[in-house]
Amino acid sequence: MHPIQIFLMRKLAISESARYSEIKPKNIGGNQFSYHLKTVMDEGLVQKNKDSYSLTTEGKKLADRMSLHTFTKRVQPKIATLVIFKRKEPGGKKEILFCKKGKQPFFGYTTLPTGKIHLGEKMYDAARRELFEKTGLPADNIFFIGDVYVILYKNGELFSHILYHIFEGDSENEIFGNVENTEDCFWMEASKTKKMKCVPGIQEIIEIASQKNKGIFFQEIALNF
Repeated sequence: MHPIQIFLMRKLAISESARYSEIKPKNIGGNQFSYHLKTVMDEGLVQKNKDSYSLTTEGKKLADRMSLHTFTKRVQPKIATLVIFKRKEPGGKKEILFCKKGKQPFFGYTTLPTGKIHLGEKMYDAARRELFEKTGLPADNIFFIGDVYVILYKNGELFSHILYHIFEGDSENEIFGNVENTEDCFWMEASKTKKMKCVPGIQEIIEIASQKNKGIFFQEIALNF
């Protein structure tokens, strides 16, 4: 976005509406400014209301995603659901459903069924959708147990920041559904994953969930990997 457009968008982002003289930089000519004003109006970001200007709905949505200081897009923490899906073996041992990541940045790492929530999607719906997409298994009996913030650093630099909504459930199914994008899934005792290459934070989340009380929990963890 051109600096002149950034200037007027920032002005409109901090007001209900503003006059032409209030959004025009003093050192910019009228023709030059009018060109940039027309550009953001043609893009559906700004509208004229009699003798003033304001952000359209699209303009307000853009402002919500931008830094007010620089009016550049902010990198926001990801919001995802994560399901600890369990089953009991005939011998009494409990196993958890794991998946192999099929894409970067942790390609080939072991994880739990997880995925980002879509815009406008309800939390429970996202958890059920992600579990079915990853495994093909139904998820009618999962329930929310808590939140965990995971902040990851690599070589001292911020790498990822994720808020996980944690769900738990039990399965009586041993055979995964035959869906096109099912990931490489398997059942395993949680203790055995300590010898595997897991996505950072996964083993910590399993441990936090295993120690939970009956109430909903919240915890933040920061890891270097």
